[in-house]
Amino acid sequence: EEDLGEVRFSRRKPFSHEELRQMEVLLASLVLPMRNAIHYRTALEAASIDPLTGLQNRRSLVDNLKREMSRARRESQPLAMMVIDIDSFKRINDEISHLAGDQVLTQIAGLLARAVRRSDMVFRFAGDEFVLLLPNMDREGTKILSSRIRKLLRNTHCTYGDHHISVSLSIGAAILDEKMGADEFFVSAKQSALLHFFDRRVPG
Repeated sequence: EEDLGEVRFSRRKPFSHEELRQMEVLLASLVLPMRNAIHYRTALEAASIDPLTGLQNRRSLVDNLKREMSRARRESQPLAMMVIDIDSFKRINDEISHLAGDQVLTQIAGLLARAVRRSDMVFRFAGDEFVLLLPNMDREGTKILSSRIRKLLRNTHCTYGDHHISVSLSIGAAILDEKMGADEFFVSAKQSALLHFFDRRVPG
């Protein structure tokens, strides 16, 4: 009792009863494989999405990172990565509630999704940590994006019940070079706080 889709057969000459019977047999043989393929695709998509924020998850980052690194090197284009942490996130969970923490995570996820370009990818890496994968972006571009995130955060009011939650972010960025592997690329972004460009803490 599932609607899997629609198949249409057409021609100028009407189909004979025997042809219609053969089509029904073929369609009956198609139903199970098609249903299994749809369910498999749905399961793969669910496995790559963080259920709380709706962002792509760590597993998806691993797959996309390999592809984007290969593409950047093949096309001699820059590739940037930003790692973003919510400062003192544990305090929000401990002093208010985990539901408040979930709400902050959801709001920050939405903020990051609004800040990036269509070609960029936003992932919830783990806990309060997010990763942005930014094709064809150089260091100057990361400065501009970081400023955009800071501006959006200043205009975002995180609340939970009667609580007004002050949120700040720590942002690190790295540009891929020829010698970096995936792990080195991530560590470089994680350790870099963009101190050359602005203060590490982005006040909410």
